[in-house]
Order: sequence, then C-alpha cells, then structure tokens
Amino acid sequence: MLDQSGVTPFSSRRRPQGGGLDYPSRFLNLMSFDRPNPTDTVAIQKWAASFYHSSGLFRDIVDKLSRYPVTSVSVTGDTAKRWSKILNHELKVREKLVAIGINRNTFGNAFVSIIPLFNRYLKCGHKGCESFKSNPVERVSYKYQNWQFVGKCNACGKSGVMSIKDEYIKGEGIQVSEGINLKIWPTQSIHVKANKITGRHRIIYKLDPTEVKAIKKGDKFIIETMPSDFLEAVKLHGDKAAVELDLDRTFWFKEENLEEPNSSAMALPFFFSAWKTMWQVFIHRKAQECIVSDHLLPYRVVYPAASGSIDPISAIDLGQWRSSVKSLLQRWQNDPAEIAQMPMELGFQQLGGQGKAMSLNDEIRSVNQELLVELGIPPDLIYGNMSWSGSSVSLRMLENRFLYTVNQHDVFLKAVCDFISEHFSIKVPDTVNLSPFKMADDVAKLNVYLSLAAQGKISYQRALGVLGDEINFVEEAKVIAKEKAASAMALSAMQEAVAIAAAKASRITNREQVISQIESQDLQNALTPTLQGSVSSGQSILTPQGLTAKINAMPEDQRQQELQGLQATNPEVYQQVISSMGMGQPAQPLTNAPLPEQKPPRREGANQRI
Repeated sequence: MLDQSGVTPFSSRRRPQGGGLDYPSRFLNLMSFDRPNPTDTVAIQKWAASFYHSSGLFRDIVDKLSRYPVTSVSVTGDTAKRWSKILNHELKVREKLVAIGINRNTFGNAFVSIIPLFNRYLKCGHKGCESFKSNPVERVSYKYQNWQFVGKCNACGKSGVMSIKDEYIKGEGIQVSEGINLKIWPTQSIHVKANKITGRHRIIYKLDPTEVKAIKKGDKFIIETMPSDFLEAVKLHGDKAAVELDLDRTFWFKEENLEEPNSSAMALPFFFSAWKTMWQVFIHRKAQECIVSDHLLPYRVVYPAASGSIDPISAIDLGQWRSSVKSLLQRWQNDPAEIAQMPMELGFQQLGGQGKAMSLNDEIRSVNQELLVELGIPPDLIYGNMSWSGSSVSLRMLENRFLYTVNQHDVFLKAVCDFISEHFSIKVPDTVNLSPFKMADDVAKLNVYLSLAAQGKISYQRALGVLGDEINFVEEAKVIAKEKAASAMALSAMQEAVAIAAAKASRITNREQVISQIESQDLQNALTPTLQGSVSSGQSILTPQGLTAKINAMPEDQRQQELQGLQATNPEVYQQVISSMGMGQPAQPLTNAPLPEQKPPRREGANQRI
C-alpha cells in the first residue's frame, strides 16, 4: 500500500530530507536500531545471556518458568526403587531438567547429550604385542607429541607410538553416574545445519577456546579423559575445531517460532517480541542511575558573604579565609557538636539534591509490568500476591504452557532410561515421568470429587487422584487399618496405665486421710482437759493456791460459775480450792438461791416512796 508520497510504509523515513535519522519504517523507533536481526542468532544469544546476568527481573522470570513445572520423578515397575535411585540420586535429573529449562527460556534452545564415559588404554604398536589391558593411560609413562601418545608399553617394555583404545564403563557394581554423563551444551557454541524441506538436521559443537588450548598444550587430565573425536578435531582444524553430535543421543529443546523466509534453524527466545520493552527497562534503569548519582546528594558551596557596605573581596584575605573555613569544616566533621566562630557572615548555597522528586520508580514499575504482560507472565506470579480465584484464566493459560514443558521432560526421561537399560543391561521401568503437575490446589474441585465419592457416584481412588500425588486408595486403606490397630493398642495401654496410677493415688490419699484423722483424734483427746474453760483449762499448770487466787479475783457471779465447773471436772482440786478459800460448802449459784419470803420494810419520811 502506497502513501501520498508514493512510497510504502516500510521504505518511509522519519525525516526524508536533511540529516535526520533514517528509520526502516515509520512505525519503528530508536529501539529498532539496537534489536539484532532475527537471523543473527549469535548476536541474539549474546544479548540474551547479558539480559539474564544483568536483570534480576528477567532472571526471576526465567527461573520460575524453569523450576516451577519440574516435579518429583515417578517410576513404576519391579525395579522402581533402583531406577528412582539412579535418576534422583546418581544422575540428579531434576537439577538437569531445571538447567535445561533455564537454557531454553534464555536462548530459545537447549541441547543435551547422553555421553558414555570410558576408561582409556594405550595400545602397544609393536607387532606380536599389541597389548592394551596392561596399559591404562594413567599408568603409562608417555609424552603427547605431534598429536600422538609416545610411551613405553608395560607388557613388552618397548617404547613407541601408542594408539588409543577406549572401553565404556559398565557392568555389575558400577554406578550409572560413573558410566554416563548428561551433558548440557552451551547454546552459543552450537551451530545447526537444517534442511527445512525434509526436516533433517545436523548439530555441530564448536570447541571452547580453553578446551582447544588444553588439548594443544597436552594437559594430561584433558587428553586422558576427552573423547578421541575431540582430539582428532583439534588436530585437523586447530582453533576452529568442531564436532558433530550424535543425533541418537542428543536432544534438542526449542521454542516454537514463526516460519519466515531466511529464518535460522535455531529458535528465537520467547522474549524476542518484547525486545523493545526490554530495552526500555534498561534505559529507565540507566536514567535512574544517573539521577541517583548526579541529583540525589546536593553539592554545597560556602563563600564570604557581604556584610552591610563591606566588600569581603577587598576587606579580607581570601586565602587565609579559605584556610580558616577548611579547618573549621574538618573540625566539624570530626566533632558535629563543634561551634565555629567567624569574624563575618558565611554564605552558603546548595546545588542539586532534587533527586527524590525526579525518581523514576513508578515509571520503571509500569514498564516492568508491561514487559510481564508481553511475555505472557501474570505480574502477580512474580510479585508473589497471586490467588487462584482472582486469576484463574491467566493461571490456566500458564498451566498449559507448563504442561507442555512437562510432556517434553517426560519424553527425555523415557529416552534416558532406554539408553541406560540397553547400556547397563537393566530392566526398563514400566513408566517413568514427572509427577502430575498442578498449577495450584483447586480446593473447590477436590471438595466436589470427595462429595461424589461419599455419595458412591465415583471411587475414592479417582477422587484422591485430583491431588496428583499418586495415592492408591487400596494401599492407603491397608495402612490406615494398621495405623488404627496400633493406635487402639497404644490407647488401651495408656488408659490402663492411667487407671493403675489413679487407683494407686486413691489408696495413698485414703490412707493419708485415715492417718490424719487418727492423729487429729489423739491430739484432741490429749488436749481435752485443758480446753474446758478459762479456769479449768489452766488446772494442769496451776496449783490449787494459784487457782484460788485466780477465782478470788473474779466477780461474785463469775466466781460461782467457775467453782461449779471445777467441781464437775476435778472434784479433788475443787475441795482443795474451797478449803483455801475458807469455805466449808460450795457456793450456790445465784440463779438457784431461794427468794426472800418477807418483803423489806418500807422507808419513811423523806425517803418514802409511793
């Protein structure tokens, strides 16, 4: 489609005339000049690695996409326990799967090979000997000259050029980790040649410069453990040495991309379409860095201020003034409580310091969220405040992406197990895969399934399968029955122990109560004679003379009561007391004295009463 100037939009210029920037399209911006060409995989992978190492947000995105879908490895079959040990503990496949995900999400591609490990021997070149079993490379005295091993044979004792003889490490008692290695190749060192029509391709690994240098130098550890085709590649091609990988043992994880003319066989990273937004993030961060470094802290200036009509330039020695002010500032820095004295007013001015008002934090946060939306990542997943009910649609879409990754990992695990089974003669497991992946626990769905199981409409096995933990209801029922029996036995033993302890405590309590009652009664009986009254209570400690004196001191009515009480409780002491008092007969209580039979005479005269 042509515009009014007669050119297509993809040939338009922002400023057609006069030294302006030449844009390839009117819809593009400055970012278009920095984004690498989609066919330039070398530049794309270089920038992708830079993004991963320099952006915490980007690294967090890659790590979550790589780690979240990797669940525990599940193996079934007769040899499940052995395979679980091989995969989880020896080969550590979960860590490998995470690393594969990081490479794929960063570069758009990940290449993994199963490399059989070997023991290297040097075969004697002399006819009639040709021994190699007696010549393990680490036990042979050799020199690596002109890409050849020149050494002395341990069998025949002759020296000469010795050829390489490698034997794979396998057999009974050999750990799988000692026999194979899961090698994740650096994506930036891989070149893929592909026929897009037939789909056939070749994967070529270019040796790292450090590997080439070590082989050229003859580093013993490297040349004794490096596969022979790598040594041969350095011999033939030097610094440009490259090796074609075995497609039967190499796996290529790649992103799905748009098919375009002249496109590379290598896939583009999933964030390539958000490249411009990535650049905006970095530009905003760069601007924020400049604001912090230039405007956050103010620049302070002091100067001699004019005082009235006095000109400080002509009135004071500016050199001496500068030295004095510098000394005062140094003393103030050493002691903030310092009080300075100046002969005249000191001027002060502040430059900058408005960095807080210029902060771009809100803009950076907005650009980061825009980047997450473009990448198809729910922002709440990164910032950690996501809920299933509020983000179910976006989570379902992300879950489908993770499930696709899980399926690829399952295929890889199956291929690894097939190779190990053939290489080490181990029976292949019935199934091997990652445990069922769930983006989140759907509590509502689980409750519905459990309700249906309680109504008898579905099995409990199917209901519990929603959890994704491979729960076997029959096995669980057996375990529950055993647990209940053991729990009942423990409860019975505990109740019996409690009952015995309670009975013993009851017997001890009753016995102590009886003993306490007996002792209390004995004490009461012993103290009864002394608790009968105020006078009689003291009879055990007062002599009859003392009692007599005490009774004589009492009023007449109380004296009679005490004597009657003493007569009732201790007649002998009573007789001694009344004898001491000079009384032949005991005094009668006033209440029992007879009433007078004759009235008293009336008073007369002034004392007469009517």
